[in-house]
Amino acid sequence: MKVAIPMFGNRVSPRLDCAPAFLVVTLENDQSIKREEFAATSWAPHERTGYLIDLRVDAVICGGIDWCSAETLQRQGIVLYGGVTGDIEEAVAALVRGELNSPALPPRSRRGRDDPPN
Repeated sequence: MKVAIPMFGNRVSPRLDCAPAFLVVTLENDQSIKREEFAATSWAPHERTGYLIDLRVDAVICGGIDWCSAETLQRQGIVLYGGVTGDIEEAVAALVRGELNSPALPPRSRRGRDDPPN
């Protein structure tokens, strides 16, 4: 299983669309067998999901994620573990122990085109 985690130092980034880097951990038999770090400062927020899909990740552990990104990843069969905070290593260990939940999509924003005219 390949798991992507947006990074903020050694912590899970509070926002997928603002993370300066991503860690991709390949797990086999509940052990980390490969770790790759990707700088994401040049990735536009709307491009991030495409990069994660291209990396062929199976899951994403993140803090906050917008509805559109969550839907895009889930349509590709990528499992989301949102609302996760704290140390990256602890988050990966919690995943291996089966302690993370995959919540439903975040609420859809009413900003933008859904707003009624003034």
